[in-house]
Amino acid sequence: MTHRIRRIVHLSEAACLAESPRASAAVISITEPGRTAKLPSPDHWGALLRVQFMDAEFDASMLERSAARGDSKDLCAKGFPCRERCSSILAFLDHVAANAALSELIVHCHAGQRRSAAVAKFAAERFGVPSGVGEVYNRTVYALLHEPDRFDQVLRGGPNTGWIARLAGRMSVFK
Repeated sequence: MTHRIRRIVHLSEAACLAESPRASAAVISITEPGRTAKLPSPDHWGALLRVQFMDAEFDASMLERSAARGDSKDLCAKGFPCRERCSSILAFLDHVAANAALSELIVHCHAGQRRSAAVAKFAAERFGVPSGVGEVYNRTVYALLHEPDRFDQVLRGGPNTGWIARLAGRMSVFK
């Protein structure tokens, strides 16, 4: 399938708010839990997805602290990047790919650096266009877009895969 998306950018929320709405552009608006960006109505854009999650990465120290506190395993309910949120982004990208009227994807988060960069990097690879994303992006979001259930098996105590599996072997709360 030939994708019509020719341009993908990741911006800060302020820069996205300064953009002129256009029917040829799809927007992924990433904000913190409980807050939405004051973007023009979805009718002004070709497509608009609003998704909320914190700019957090899953790493050894975060998981160890969580396990030590006895926190629940439901990271999604706590506002962390998770399968559900990344699955909604993937479904939206499917919609964008199928919509012949869309030629541009704009992704924004608060600072336009980590969450939006991860989504833009993934989308650019998917659509085969340059992303302009450097080495700074949220690696957890990027990994979840590639494999949305990557952490589910570990959190449920199923087969362990990847780097998080090595951590799970040391943390009884995740077994």
